[in-house]
Amino acid sequence: MSRWGELGQRAKTWLLDGVEAMAQAVRPVWRWLRETTKALTGAGWAMLVVAGLAWGAGAAFGWVEAGVVAAFALAALVFAVASTFGRTDVRVELGLAPVRVFAGASALGSFELTNISNRPIAMVKLRMPVGQSAADFTTPALEAGQSYTDWVTIPTARRGVVQVGPVTTYRSDPWNLIRREVQRTAMAELFIHPAIAAVDELGSGLLRDLEGNPTLDASDADLAFHALRDYAPGDDRRHIHWRSSARLSQAQGQDRFLVRRYYDTRRSHVVIVSDLRENQYQIEDDVELGLSCAASVAVRTVMDAMDLTVVCGHEVVSGMRSNHVLDAYARAQLVDVDPAQSLQRVRTEIVDASLVFVVTGDQTTSAQLRQWRGLVHPWVPLVVLCVGLGSPISLTAADGLTQLTIGSLRDLPQALKGSLT
Repeated sequence: MSRWGELGQRAKTWLLDGVEAMAQAVRPVWRWLRETTKALTGAGWAMLVVAGLAWGAGAAFGWVEAGVVAAFALAALVFAVASTFGRTDVRVELGLAPVRVFAGASALGSFELTNISNRPIAMVKLRMPVGQSAADFTTPALEAGQSYTDWVTIPTARRGVVQVGPVTTYRSDPWNLIRREVQRTAMAELFIHPAIAAVDELGSGLLRDLEGNPTLDASDADLAFHALRDYAPGDDRRHIHWRSSARLSQAQGQDRFLVRRYYDTRRSHVVIVSDLRENQYQIEDDVELGLSCAASVAVRTVMDAMDLTVVCGHEVVSGMRSNHVLDAYARAQLVDVDPAQSLQRVRTEIVDASLVFVVTGDQTTSAQLRQWRGLVHPWVPLVVLCVGLGSPISLTAADGLTQLTIGSLRDLPQALKGSLT
């Protein structure tokens, strides 16, 4: 390499090293400026604009008054930065008691702030969002390792999911020009389940024989007796019907053995479909009534140890734990999903369904009922529960379709008993 080439390479290396060193020196300042500008409130940005305009006017026209205004605005911003400078070494834990409640029950959100530094700290300001609002707290001065706990009452008048948190600590100046916030916790969810009614066992009253539904599949060992057949090598001797075998052997003069043949029975599987279309209900409270009825049947199904699938709009939940099922009703929102789509999905995906509920409003037509009946297997009972506040309780049943109409949650247990008068 020539001498000039070596000099050029050295100059390039020197230039890159210089730029890197300058970047390293400027990076902390740039980070500080970025964090400061992020912390500016609306009032802070307004003060910064006033300072810039006053400074420009004073420099352009020689107005001393404008210069004074600019100096005052800049001094206020510098003081705001200084008053919010520093960090607070604390640990914050968010808690909900309980995590799941029924509508109208009491629920609390709490936080515990602990000073994890080795020195005392002054008061700390916190904000805890609760749904669409927020609660502000100011803790007293804390010694090293000391904790402070406070709480807020969470409204639970209506069904839904309330997002609580994340809890943030913040510092601000007296004029609220700068506000530095630090997120201390993750967000938590409080599930407010719909009110439910105490429903009797689904295997009694109107809906009978749900402990196991016989199918057309033959089985060698079950509960539903079907017929007798000749004994074959390998059959379990416990299933030999001795009385019939003795009669047949006596009649034919030779030993013959008959074994019992059964219909295969399967565990009951209840499917509950909630119609969440707004045009099916007259008022919003009808929607809440429908969800309460569906939740009541779901809880009873879980108590009866039956398999359960809940369909709420696009959400499908299966399982035996009532908490998970009721969480789906807490999250339910109005959505334009026709129950016919849900029933078609049930027919193809839940082949062992033994009972299907559809909970809808009192605007349901006879044509819709016929369509829904046609989408369910003929051997699977379909119960359509129509709700409307103040509607008289009624029941009609024909061709595997039972239609119930109720006007309040108190009517549900009586309607499911089938003892309507």
